[in-house]
Amino acid sequence: MSLPRAKFHTYFRGIILIGLSLFFLKLLLTGKISYFISPKLYPFLSITIGILIIVGIIQIFIGTSDDEEMLCDCCEEHQPPKTTFRSVILYSLFIIPIISGFLFSNHTLGSSIAKNRQVQLTTSSQDIKQNRPSNVVNKQETQTNQQNNGSNKNTVPSSTQQQYITQKEYDQLQHSIFQENSIIIDDSKYVPTIGLIEENFNKLIGKEIETVGFVYREKNFSNNQIVVARFVITCCIADASVYGIMAKGDLAKFKNDTWVRLRGKLNKTTYQSSTIPILSVTSVQAIKEPAQPYVYDIGIKVD
Repeated sequence: MSLPRAKFHTYFRGIILIGLSLFFLKLLLTGKISYFISPKLYPFLSITIGILIIVGIIQIFIGTSDDEEMLCDCCEEHQPPKTTFRSVILYSLFIIPIISGFLFSNHTLGSSIAKNRQVQLTTSSQDIKQNRPSNVVNKQETQTNQQNNGSNKNTVPSSTQQQYITQKEYDQLQHSIFQENSIIIDDSKYVPTIGLIEENFNKLIGKEIETVGFVYREKNFSNNQIVVARFVITCCIADASVYGIMAKGDLAKFKNDTWVRLRGKLNKTTYQSSTIPILSVTSVQAIKEPAQPYVYDIGIKVD
């Protein structure tokens, strides 16, 4: 391969790495990165951005250097594509996503994606235990108890997202949810709150529940039945699961993907041969999509 061509490919790869790092940096600085990964991964992303910038600068330096020994010509695997067409195909795989990321707005997941994934209307504590990290015990119960600690906010900035709660906090919140007549499903403890309600709904029947989510209907639902749903992220958008609670009432006017704040009395119903909790609507209003539409899984810290 000619020296100018090798230098060009090296230089261009450096530009791509710098572009990719700037794209990640943009997402991080604007907070839009929370649409893609869990806040617990932010430190790793910061390290990745730093490494990409350093490697990119090195590639650009090599590509503009007159020192031939700096170019790798040691084996076939390190050679760039042999034709212009192959080069265009290869580099397009990186350039198109970078340009798209800068030019187009981020799209949040909704009912069109939810219908292709199983909506979690029932939650088994056994399933949760099988998937928990080694330093977490019963994530759902933990977060559930936190929801009644006086916080009524349904949008939690990703930078303040809790990573865990202590066993003491868990015990206090578990006691609280059974004592309070009104339960607010707070975003920062969404999954455990839903889990606690579903596992203990026979003891909680009659309590008033408030939740925020997007409207989703299964094919066999009537117009007056919906699921108030949220996408739950454990690590990244690829593992997003749909959680929610079923509701019935005067809901025909609310179309799929409409964001609502709904309050209702907890009851139970049979759905697909399972007994699940359901809310009998007492009030519901359409709201704007939250600044952070996704919620995240957390757990109990074991000291």
